[in-house]
Amino acid sequence: MNFFRYLSKRLLLAVITIFGVLTIVFILTHILPGNPALVKVGQFADEATIKAMEKEMGLDKPLIVQYGNYLGQVLQGNLGNSWTTGQPVNKDLAQRIPATVELALISLFIAVIIGLPLGIFAAVKGGWIDRLMQGISILGVSTPVFWLGLMLIYIFYYQLNIAPPPTGRLDDLTMPPTNITGLYIIDSLLTGNFATLKAAILQLILPAITLAFVIIAPIAKMSRDSMIKVLQADYIQSARALGVSGNEYVFKDALRNAMIPVLTTLGIVLGYLIAGSVLIEMIFSWPGIGIYVWQALMSNDFNSIQGVVLVIAVSYVFINLVVDILYSIVDPRIRLH
Repeated sequence: MNFFRYLSKRLLLAVITIFGVLTIVFILTHILPGNPALVKVGQFADEATIKAMEKEMGLDKPLIVQYGNYLGQVLQGNLGNSWTTGQPVNKDLAQRIPATVELALISLFIAVIIGLPLGIFAAVKGGWIDRLMQGISILGVSTPVFWLGLMLIYIFYYQLNIAPPPTGRLDDLTMPPTNITGLYIIDSLLTGNFATLKAAILQLILPAITLAFVIIAPIAKMSRDSMIKVLQADYIQSARALGVSGNEYVFKDALRNAMIPVLTTLGIVLGYLIAGSVLIEMIFSWPGIGIYVWQALMSNDFNSIQGVVLVIAVSYVFINLVVDILYSIVDPRIRLH
C-alpha cells in the first residue's frame, strides 16, 4: 500500500471515529437525568416558565430532530451557545484551549527529557539505574495526582514560599502578553516581554511537574521494555559479536527501532494530558477546558459538554493520526497491514 492510500484510509477512519464520538456524546447528554431548562430558570420557576425555556432552547423537539440540528450546526463550525456563560462555545473554547495545550506540552516535555533517557539507560546499563527506573514507575502510577498537586503547593508555596500562589496562568500583578498564539510562553518570547515570560514559567512549574510525574512512568517503562527487546534481537547480537562499539549499535541501530512503540505511548499520554487535566486545573485554578467542562457538567450545559468532547476527540484522533504517519515512515512495513 503506498503512502497516500494509507493516509486516505487513516483519514477516513478518523472522520468515522469523530462522528461516532459526537453521536454517543449527544445521546448520553440528552438521556441523563436533569433538565437544563430548569437549571437556567432556577428551581423556583413555574411550569409555564420552564416550558417556555425548553422551547427557546429547542429541547421540546424530538431527539432525532435535535440531533439533526446539532450535526448541521457542527458541520458549519457552529457549536451553539453556552447556557452557562451566554457566549458561543467556539469563543469559550478559543479562550481556554491554549491554557490546557500549554500545560500539556510543558508537562510532556518534562516527562520526555526525564523518562526517555531513564528508560534507555535502564535497559542498556541495568543495575541500580534499572531499579531506580522501576521505583519511579511504581511511584508514578500509584500516586494520586490531586494529592501530589496539593503536596507541592503545601511545600513550595506555603512552607518554603519559593513558588507563586496557585492562581492560574499569571499572578495578579502581571499583564498577559499580546495574544498571538494564546500560549503565554511563546507570545512572551515573540513580543520580547521577558517579565511576563518569567511569571508564566513560574506559574507553570508546579502544575506541569505534577502532570509530568504521572506520565514519566509509562514513557520510561515503554522505552526500557522496547530497548531491551531490540537489544536481544539477532542483528544486535551479531553486531556485538563483530566488535561494533556499544554506542554505535545502541544509538545507530537499536534506538530507532525501539522508538516505534514509544511514539505510540507519547501519543496516548499527550491525549491523556489534554483530556485528563481536570483535577490539576481545579487545584491550580488553571483556566483551561478542564474547569470549563466541569462547570458545564454541573449545569447540564449540553452545548459546552459536546463542544469540549468534540475538541478532545479531534485531539485524540489527530495525535493518533500523526503517530500512525510517523510509525509508517519509521517502519514502511506497517502500510502493508
